[in-house]
Amino acid sequence: MISDTEREAIIRCARKFGASRVYLFGSCTQKERGYHDIDIAVEGIPPHRFFKFYAEVMRQLNQPVDVIDLSEQNPLAQLVKERGIVIYGREEFLRELSAYLGGF
Repeated sequence: MISDTEREAIIRCARKFGASRVYLFGSCTQKERGYHDIDIAVEGIPPHRFFKFYAEVMRQLNQPVDVIDLSEQNPLAQLVKERGIVIYGREEFLRELSAYLGGF
């Protein structure tokens, strides 16, 4: 499983580029086994910003990363949505922000 530091870096990038949801998938989701790269899938990033997001995630993590765009419907995208682990969802972030701001 990825570290908290890696997860936080991915989430920062997701927020910066406007992702609506980020999934982890592949070997990096297994606690027992090591992993060689981090596989992530994103929804909601405009196509013209996708590769900038990809580059930023690679820079932040400084290790091999595979990123797929879930805006295209294909068998891999469906599998990720069914079995992947959601590590970021904009709706959750907005709910937390609203609760925080409501406290003032």
